[in-house]
Amino acid sequence: MTGTLFAAVYFDEIVDMLNDGLANSYVDSVLIGSKGQVMSATSGYVYDDFFLDPIRQNIAFDMSADVIEAELLSMNPVSFWTVDGLDVRYYAAAPIADTKWDAVCVVGFWDSYAKIMANLLPMIVVGLVILAGGFLLMYRNFLHQMNSARMLEKSVEELQKKVYSDERPAGAEIEDILELTSSGLSDGLTGTVTRSVFSSRLENVLENADDEEIYALCFVDLDDFKAINDTHGHATGDIALKSIGYLLREYERRYEGLVGRYGGDEFVLLMTDFDDENELRDVLEDLTAGLQVDVQSGDSVFSVGCSVGVSVWDHRVGADELMEQADQALYGVKQRGKHGYGVYQDGGKK
Repeated sequence: MTGTLFAAVYFDEIVDMLNDGLANSYVDSVLIGSKGQVMSATSGYVYDDFFLDPIRQNIAFDMSADVIEAELLSMNPVSFWTVDGLDVRYYAAAPIADTKWDAVCVVGFWDSYAKIMANLLPMIVVGLVILAGGFLLMYRNFLHQMNSARMLEKSVEELQKKVYSDERPAGAEIEDILELTSSGLSDGLTGTVTRSVFSSRLENVLENADDEEIYALCFVDLDDFKAINDTHGHATGDIALKSIGYLLREYERRYEGLVGRYGGDEFVLLMTDFDDENELRDVLEDLTAGLQVDVQSGDSVFSVGCSVGVSVWDHRVGADELMEQADQALYGVKQRGKHGYGVYQDGGKK
């Protein structure tokens, strides 16, 4: 009885908090439970209905209901759009800490438009110029609320070429440029940098390397990734990639390195700041063990493993050859049965 009362009070407090958050915004809110059913909503939803059912056919822009459902079940934040004729809406869902609930905020394009235009109504009579200005103001405000605009792939490629061309201004540090453009040069799924960015950064690091420093390049490949996608679906495969990417980014920060997504299920990780080779070997053991992660698919959990090829830089070869060495070491690990690491300087053996 006490647990039931506590849950009810906690639930009521969350609902009140969501309602209070609507006082000065253009956002509706929905509280959904662990099975995707609506627990509370400010408008448009009925208690105990399945959240995705009424909008399943209207999800747009390369997102699907299966992907969204997988993210919600995994307690991951997720955002998406729906388009139903002229009705355009944006959804942003995030888990509520210490619960199995998700809070969803919904913004309707035309709802935002109507509220802003109502404030501008006295000015509309002035003419089309004021109307156009009001629309631009509304559109800018709407985009600012979303905070999810992404550059198209073509624009990203052009930006990368511009940033890494020989024509960039003298004295411009690559770290400064990356800081200014990081949102366009990172992989949207895993948060790591893109392949071209990693290659350029690697060359820059080697050119300015400390002769006494140990540099280790790791080529990381998810084992049997195609089977994961075929068996559990691409949404689950994406969750596995996110998990591996998150762990590699931890090692990037810990060992003053850099991590990038090289291809579909392949990552590259550069690590430095080792006291000696013994520490490097201990780190590689720890990294390999950490890359064996558990991923939830529906009600079941399965393990994902990785193979790692490592090349320790001898301060003589270039970036391309260093990558090739790590790739050869990875090939050796795959030939020996996967789930481990190999070092190129050891003949690819652990």
